[in-house]
Amino acid sequence: MQDWIAQGMDFEGVVRAAERFLQKTHIAFALSSFDNLIKNGRMSRAVGFLAHKLGMWGIGAGSDEGEIAMRGKTRGPWHAIGMLIAEMQEKGFCGGRVAIDPCCNPDFAEKLRAKILERWETARVSIHPTRGLCGYYAQRHGVIVAYGGAG
Repeated sequence: MQDWIAQGMDFEGVVRAAERFLQKTHIAFALSSFDNLIKNGRMSRAVGFLAHKLGMWGIGAGSDEGEIAMRGKTRGPWHAIGMLIAEMQEKGFCGGRVAIDPCCNPDFAEKLRAKILERWETARVSIHPTRGLCGYYAQRHGVIVAYGGAG
């Protein structure tokens, strides 16, 4: 928004630009811990314990309705990166801005950035550690990825 304001865009123009931006922005995430799902009653303790011991990661995304949906599960961080890339591709990402927000996992974020740039050379990828509520939901070693279309 700062860029639009600096360009002299009026209030209504900024609102329209923000609405267009939000329509083409998507969220995906990878969880290496299922503690919050267990606490919220969305997963049994036994399943959560087993998933943790097997090194399972949960992959999810935001829906068009603003809901959070689990899209799949996989073993280990490398497969999680592959599933995040597949999710981005499925949503039509073809280069543009990507924000990777890791929770205590900078190595994973750097590997994800490298894979994104390998697939989409025009992507502009930034990494920002999670804070506050995002860190709570991503949990230790999880990551939240926001991405949008080119431009």
